[in-house]
Amino acid sequence: MFDEEGRALFHKVSSFYSNYDYDETDSEYSAMIVGQYRYNSDRLFEIAAKYGLIPPIKK
Repeated sequence: MFDEEGRALFHKVSSFYSNYDYDETDSEYSAMIVGQYRYNSDRLFEIAAKYGLIPPIKK
């Protein structure tokens, strides 16, 4: 959904994980861009809302 423009946001959200690793996160994002990742952008928003980075998602 965000292509390369979402990489920085992905790192920002991922940095809340206690075992955050820049290289691993970057690799995961690259895999997500080409469709090799099991989650989609909706999951990113769910995680961001859970940690208060964005308002709760209304379903």
